[in-house]
Amino acid sequence: SENGPVRPAEGGAVLDVFDYSWSKVANMVFMEQPLFVGYSISDDEAGDGKTDDELNAKRLVQFLANWYEKFPEFATNDMYLSSESYGGHYLPVTSTNLLDYSARQIAAGKGDALPGDGGPLSSIFRGFLVGNPYTNLAENNKGMMHAVWGHGLLPSTAYEEWRKICDGGNSVDDGTDDVSSITSPAQKIMK
Repeated sequence: SENGPVRPAEGGAVLDVFDYSWSKVANMVFMEQPLFVGYSISDDEAGDGKTDDELNAKRLVQFLANWYEKFPEFATNDMYLSSESYGGHYLPVTSTNLLDYSARQIAAGKGDALPGDGGPLSSIFRGFLVGNPYTNLAENNKGMMHAVWGHGLLPSTAYEEWRKICDGGNSVDDGTDDVSSITSPAQKIMK
């Protein structure tokens, strides 16, 4: 992994120290978001199974506030949030919630406190980044079609037909036979 302090050595039987690891210059906390993806678990599946971007954002901000209370030694470090894929939806919502939470902390007179002492998270929040963000269906389809064609996996004739039918990619695959006959093979390639 590009993040960790070690990498598998040639042959994979042992690990070698990675001299250029992010862990030499930053502390990272990995959070599965939303609940029930990846390795995340819950004791209350019935209650926690309800989810949407707003609820997930509130949960993540509460996690961060609790985390800084438990580990106040990190409360003076700059904080960046990052995500990929569907994070293009929820990370901007989470960032907005973090700023709203901080405004409430400031209004409650905790503006000078560090995050670990109930202070605003905004005092250390420096920004967010999203990699390969899924923001909307039309943009996702455009990216998929351009990538598949650009890597030579979709014939130019099919790519040009898609551009003609879908207004250069500005309309979405609506499931009609004309559009699906072109996008379906591309979707299979991308899986």
